[in-house]
Amino acid sequence: SPAATAHAWKWTRAALRTGRPVFLGVRHVTEKGMLDTGHTIQDVIDSFGGNRPDAILLMCSSPEAISASLPVLRQAFDGSIGAYANILDRWNELTPERYAEFGREWVRDHGAQIVGGCCGTRPEHIAALRTVLDEAATS
Repeated sequence: SPAATAHAWKWTRAALRTGRPVFLGVRHVTEKGMLDTGHTIQDVIDSFGGNRPDAILLMCSSPEAISASLPVLRQAFDGSIGAYANILDRWNELTPERYAEFGREWVRDHGAQIVGGCCGTRPEHIAALRTVLDEAATS
């Protein structure tokens, strides 16, 4: 809801004033590269003015929606970016190997520096992502 979004932005701006590192998780992005609230990723970034978070992570969204939204985020934000997808309804379908393929795309093709897992991911999914990060570090 717009009220919830405004509330989240208020608290994020307050955290930014502390001078501590702030990583912002943006949830429920769509396969159209927007938030499900109708806001664009650029709207989120613009809401902070010149005082931006250290990292923005797309989260609690399908791997496909994250893949569609990361390029939009990368174009709009020059800080660290990352992703951790929700696979709760698809954990049987999205094996650790398949989840790692998404992670590889996020890192290699979209410049994500931080990857992880949200609802439905298991230690095996995170271990598979570790191999993606190891590959990226040696290439």
